[in-house]
Amino acid sequence: MIRYFIFILCFISLSLDAQEEKRLALIIGNANYDKGALKNPVNDAALMKQTLEKLNFEVIYAINVSKKMEMVDKIAEFGKKRKAYDVGFVYYAGHGVQVGGENYLLPTKETFQSQFDVEDYGVSVQKIMRYLKGMSNQVNVLILDACRDNPFESTWNNNRSLKGAGLAKIPPPSGSLIAFSTSANTTANDGTENNSLYCKSLATNLQLENTSIDQVFRNVREDVIDWSNGRQIPEEASKLVGEAYYFSKTESKVLLEKLEKMDVDKLNYLLSASQGDFKSKFNFKSFTDSLILNDTNEFNILIAKNTKILELDSKNICAYKNRGKAYYQMESFDKAMLDFESAVKLDSNDGEISNLMSTILTYQEQQNQLGLEYLEGITEKVYERKNRRGDVIEVTLVRIVVIGKIGNEYRKVKSKWGVSYYKNGSVVSEEIWNNQTQ
Repeated sequence: MIRYFIFILCFISLSLDAQEEKRLALIIGNANYDKGALKNPVNDAALMKQTLEKLNFEVIYAINVSKKMEMVDKIAEFGKKRKAYDVGFVYYAGHGVQVGGENYLLPTKETFQSQFDVEDYGVSVQKIMRYLKGMSNQVNVLILDACRDNPFESTWNNNRSLKGAGLAKIPPPSGSLIAFSTSANTTANDGTENNSLYCKSLATNLQLENTSIDQVFRNVREDVIDWSNGRQIPEEASKLVGEAYYFSKTESKVLLEKLEKMDVDKLNYLLSASQGDFKSKFNFKSFTDSLILNDTNEFNILIAKNTKILELDSKNICAYKNRGKAYYQMESFDKAMLDFESAVKLDSNDGEISNLMSTILTYQEQQNQLGLEYLEGITEKVYERKNRRGDVIEVTLVRIVVIGKIGNEYRKVKSKWGVSYYKNGSVVSEEIWNNQTQ
């Protein structure tokens, strides 16, 4: 049997017990201001609602919130629910100003004649921040796609941020990321199409599979800088802790994370990894560390698990690859080739699979050639290797086994360093030698 490192990425089925992550979002879009009306915040809020619902968020949603208490009530609704969820996400689109070093979000129908009116009738961002604090071991995201001009410095226009000092930077509490659609003192345009540049990019990048939250916002910044010709530069501050966070993960990545969280006993049960210390074979800190499998039962388990995954997700490349590798190990080459061909159809650039397919063809050619050169049954040869003094230092026993015109070459090599066993050039166990060459 060919020894091969099987990457255990996809053979823990979706039925394994793991609590699903709970996600909560608050989305507010304010546009119909009597002064400084904006075109797109309602569209932006709707797009974010659609996006986050696809990502399994429960969404608290409000548009054109006219009065301070209405906004406060929505924020409080979010705050009361937040502790029961693993992830908190807040998105605000509309006007916002800084007064006295504090940021305020503006309802659409309050009257703001002075900075005192802003302090009295605007909604302090701190009302949101207080619900994000104390959640240091979870993920909290606050996004302000808001105006950064002070309407008391100039007449409002269709920019969400244009003049004045802009919104004050907010230090994020531990476990939080705070993002702004533009940096201070620069323009965050409302957008000439249906959505702002920032929201358009954010909605797309949030849905990218296996893309970390940090990379999401890097992608958004790159998009917006490009689309605005450098006039708008989003920024964010992060104090997220722990492992990288992903809004959208492929099934393979979810299964792998479940695998990493499982205890050794459960893994031993699922994998029948009875040979040696399992902990020494598998590094739980690495996604690509491998487990050497030698027992046919282990390969059957691997095949069964990946078959179950493919029943749930017929386009799971990883499952095709791992099941194909198991068939490869068991020398069920026809089945292996079918799985590898399915994987290649889904990803034609996978060099590993192309190499394995080439190896199978070469291996089969070798077997066919041995079948032609040797008689049916077992042909045995013995070779000795000597040193310069004529002493025998190594003895190799070769057995060519031909069954149904298919041949395999087995070697047993004995030297002062011990005994090694090979099949068609690959290391195998003594058990395989005993079972397949008698």
